This record gives sequence, structure tokens and C-alpha cells, in this order.
Amino acid sequence: MNSTIAAELDVCALENLKDVYGDLAQIPIPSYGRIQCCGKLIQVSSVWDNPAPPMKKTTRTQRSSLIEVLADTGELSQSVTFSLSNSMVAQLITVVDGNDKKQYLKVFDQNENIEVLFSDLSGQKKHGIVYGEGSAPFATLAFSHGEGHVLYCAERFTKAAQYFDADLEWDNDEKIIESKVGKKYELRQSWGESCPDVRQPVLCIVDISSGTVTVIDQIPSGMSPSFSLWAPDDAGIVFFGLHDLPFRLGRTACNNRPGALYYYNLSSAELHLIGTENVAVEYPSFSPDGRTLVYFQRAADGPHQSVVECVKAPWPYDGSPPSVIVPIVQEVERPCQFPGLSFLQIVQRCWASNGRLILGTAWRSKMELLAIDVSNGKIDKLTNHGQCHGSWKVLDVADDKILAVVSAPNRPPALLLGTIPSIGQEITVRGSFSKRKHLLNYSWQLVGFQRGGDTPYEGVFMLPNESESIPLVVVPHGGPHGVSVAGYRSTTMAPYLFLFPSKLVGFGEKFIRSLPGRCGDLDVKDVHETLTIIDFSTFILKLTSHGGFLVSHLIGQYPGFYKSCVAHNPVINMLAMYEITDIPEWTLFEGTGNVGDWTKTLDEKQRKMMFKSSPIAHVEKAITPYLLLIGEKDLRVPPHYLGFLRNLLARGIPCKVLTYPSSSHRIDEVEAEIDASVNIIRWFEKSFK
Repeated sequence: MNSTIAAELDVCALENLKDVYGDLAQIPIPSYGRIQCCGKLIQVSSVWDNPAPPMKKTTRTQRSSLIEVLADTGELSQSVTFSLSNSMVAQLITVVDGNDKKQYLKVFDQNENIEVLFSDLSGQKKHGIVYGEGSAPFATLAFSHGEGHVLYCAERFTKAAQYFDADLEWDNDEKIIESKVGKKYELRQSWGESCPDVRQPVLCIVDISSGTVTVIDQIPSGMSPSFSLWAPDDAGIVFFGLHDLPFRLGRTACNNRPGALYYYNLSSAELHLIGTENVAVEYPSFSPDGRTLVYFQRAADGPHQSVVECVKAPWPYDGSPPSVIVPIVQEVERPCQFPGLSFLQIVQRCWASNGRLILGTAWRSKMELLAIDVSNGKIDKLTNHGQCHGSWKVLDVADDKILAVVSAPNRPPALLLGTIPSIGQEITVRGSFSKRKHLLNYSWQLVGFQRGGDTPYEGVFMLPNESESIPLVVVPHGGPHGVSVAGYRSTTMAPYLFLFPSKLVGFGEKFIRSLPGRCGDLDVKDVHETLTIIDFSTFILKLTSHGGFLVSHLIGQYPGFYKSCVAHNPVINMLAMYEITDIPEWTLFEGTGNVGDWTKTLDEKQRKMMFKSSPIAHVEKAITPYLLLIGEKDLRVPPHYLGFLRNLLARGIPCKVLTYPSSSHRIDEVEAEIDASVNIIRWFEKSFK
């Protein structure tokens, strides 16, 4: 009877966790927004995402709001772009049929309320798959300024004949060479995690009047176009050409990949270099008057995420050296001091009418919105003056109106429309277009820490309002050059305390570059020492990637201190990972501090340092119950956990592995996320029985 009752109580607890997740899944997250102004009327269209557990998919909902007068709304969908005038909207439609994908481009005239193009892109057989959401920075979908053409990026069309194909003309040497016979199974490297289908990107232009696709195949081999956009006169394309050779490394979350910024003239098919070679560039954009090209640049070295400088060049480009608008900030002394530009968040329309650039950036433990005057480099912080509302994200800028999202650890995202203020002032909120759910039953604050007594960093501290004697969950961020911000997290579903240390990005360049060569020591101490000022007796650990690296380190370096541990796709052994990851240089640079030489193999000293920097070096001391979550398609941190796991099992340490066949580095599919979220809470609860 007792065992039956216990089992029943366990089922009840499991059902309760399921219901809690279901409640949180109902809170939508805004992912896209568009402002349309017409006189005194302001129309706001927005897209909101939320998981639909019964469907095992994420659903998207369009919301349309109008200030003062009702009017018709335009279409909005998953892969969509608007023309500058808002009169035209283009939609990329992908239809999956088994292993095949058919892709279409639909263009709709909102003024005339008619469909002006529905083109079968796949049927023209001029290129392979068109890159959509998730393939940043390669994916693009952009109207020309004249609104007669749409630019997009796709995989170069390749078809290799097989030796016994009936239509091969063996007596024609030229056709045999063109058929690429024997090349079908040659390895074509991709750009890694989240971009497994991006191998040979090619820019394409579709003529809206005819539906004809033109492939820009004159761009030399050896470079992959990214961050592509039309020049102001539609005479050419500006793009950042990533170097393909001698091999590709993972690009997602790695803004240090080398290349150069180019302008391609469509009529002459000539390629012109802008600035210098072998730099890392992001987010090129033209000023509203079309006379200035602005972009963000850093050295193509070292850390995967680093502080960037804001650079401008005259347009048309005259060959002169670009000038720096906002330089790289090395270090800061006060929380109010600008820490430099990092973790940029920029939208398609990002300009105020007075020539100021509006963007989001990491500022300590928050995402803030800034206005940069590109004429003189003056920076205005638009958000979180006085009272801290949380973290901000810009969705659209038009006619000096800004559509933004703000959230806090205890408050789901709210969609706000504001007026871009005069220089030196804060955003004035005009209205809210979403009814906020009540505040979650948590309080939060930013907690300051010191490294070595004089180097400051922060953490986001969350605690339930009505619980006593509960564990503290320590959640270090990934990267390692990442950031934990004071924003809403839908996976914070347990009645625990949470600490999110933010210890690298958002505090200046020097702080970022202090870690390489000291991984597994300095960062581990940073996390552990945050707990010395917090008076709680029970600590548990959770996080992904480099965060998983840290929590796996902590249970070995501080045996018994942490009562339970969960790691998602963690780095366990840098030395083993070097051979299988899409970012092998990361393991060498972070583990040894050396950039490395690809013409040489690792020497004995490097191998020892990489192993010593890894959690596997301390596994024999670990006694904390350990839950491991693995995405089987992970290219960033491919599964390499068996040595760590076998040691725990051999010593009788409680451990468990959950593997998700369809997941990559981020375990974020709806079905997998539900399973992971519920199992994590059950694992923590089991650890305290």
C-alpha cells in the first residue's frame, strides 16, 4: 500500500510539473515587429512565438494594433521582408515533402491588395536550398530600393554525375568535365553548428515582374557572402565575404571569422574591396541619405565574441580608409560607464531621421538600447535610466518611432512603442500593445562581485517570494565569452533561487581577453566565489556548453559542495573535442591562450594544458549526482562524454544521460525542451531525497 501511495504521489508531482510547463508555454515571446506610419496613424504588426506542446511545435501568432483609427493589416509570416515603403511584402515559403524541400517566393502588393509574384524557386533549378531563419549571417531576403527585385542567398547548385549514368558522353571530354563525374561524394564542408546546409553560398536576385532568378556566380570562389544588402542606388550589393579557404570553421556565435567587406557592381561584375582584408565585420548598413556606409569591425582573432568598433565609409566608396566612429573600449571602472559594443542586436530598419543609429548591446548584465550619432560618435543610452526595467530588444525603427521589447527575470516580455528622444534623453513610451501577465512570483536584483578584489562583475539573482530553505541554482553562461542578462527566461519553472553570473561580455575588451589560457581555473573560481557572499547552504548547478564545462568542473574541483548538477552538451575534454568540433581553434585558444598554427599538430605541452583545463581532469573527485543532456546532432560540442560518464558509473556516483536525436547544440525543439525541463526538476528533487 505504501509503495502504491508513493508511486501515486510521484505521478501527481510529475503531472504538476507538466502543468507548470504548460502554463509557462502559454506566455508568448515577441520575435518580430514592424511599424507603419501614415500621417497621425501608427500601425504595429508583431509576431509572437510560443511552444504548442500537443503539436510538438512552436507556433507563431500575428498581432496587429493601430493607434487612433482602424485599418487593414498586411500579411506577416515566418520568413518575410518588407519593402522600404511598406507597400510590398515578400514571403519565402518552404514545403517539406519527406527528404525534399520545395521553396517558393511570394510577393504581395499591400496597396493594391494583390499577389504580384508566386515563383517556384526550386523548380528553376538555378540553385539549391534557399537559406532561411537560423542560417544567419548568410540568410538574406531584401527588396531593392526600387522595389522591383528581391535579393536572397542560396546554396550553389551542384549535381555530379555517376560513372554509369546513361546520358554521359564519354567521347566528349568537355562534357565529362562539366558533369563532375566522380565528385558526388566529395566532402563539402559546411559553416558548422546551425548552418549544416550552408556550404557554398551564392547570392541570387529575382525579378518581381517576371519571376526570373539571376544567380550572381561571378563572385570568386574562396569566399562566402554574408550580411548582404543592396547599395542605395540598386547598382550593386555590399556583403562581407567570409574566407572559405583553406577550410571553414563554425560561424554561429563566432564573430571573429576573417574576411573582407566588398561591393559587387551588378553591371560590370566587378568586385571592390572596402577597407582592409582579414578583419571580422558585422551588420553593414547605409544611412538614410545613402551617403554613409556604417558597419562593425574587430580583429579576426582570439575570442569568439569580443568588443567591436563602429566604422563608417563614404558612399559611393572612394577607396579612402574607413574612419572609426565608436572605438573598442578596453576597460571600465563604473557601472554607468559605456563598456563598448558587444553582442549587437540590430534590425533591418535601424535609423532615426536625424542620422542616429539605433541598436542593442550588452551593458554589464543587461541588454540596453543605444543611439549612435555617426557624424561625431556621440552615444546616448536610451533605456534603464534611474529605475532598471530589465533587458531591452529593438524590433523596428520608423519615422522616429521605435518598437521595442522589455522583459525582466520576473516579468514576461512587453511590446512597447516609443518615440526616439532628443539627444541626451531617455525613450518616452507611447503605449503598450500587449496585456502583460501578472508578475511571476519572483523577486530579482543585480549582485556585484569582485575578481581579485578590484575587477568587478555581476550576477542576476532571482528568488521566490514565498519559499524558505530552498536550494540555490547556479547557472553560469556559455561561450565562455557570453553574457547572462536580466531578462525573462521561460525555463525558470522551479521554486528555487537562481543565480546567473555574468562575468565576461559587457565589461570591456580587457575583461574578455583575461580568460584564454586560464579556462578551467579563472572562470571556475569566478563562479564559485560568487557564492561566498550569498548565505545559502545548498547549491546546485545547471547549464549548457561552456556553462556545462563550468558546472562539470565545479563538481570535481569542489567535491560535495554542490548537491546536484545538470549539464547540457558540455565541453568535457578540450583535447578530445579538438578533433571533432566545428570550432577546434576554440579549444586551443581557450585552453592554452595560443592562437595556433594549422600547419603544425598539437605539441605535448599544448595537449597537457588542454587536458588539464578540462573537467575530465577532475572527474575522479566528483561525487555530485550528475544529469547529462545530449543533442545528438550537435556540431559545436559533439558528444564526447563517455570517459567522464564511465568514471562516475564505476565509482557508483548517481548519473543519468538523456539523448535527443533531433537536437543540435541547443536543445530547443518543443518536445525535447518539455522533456528536458521536467526531467531537470525531477533530477534536482531526487537529489534531495
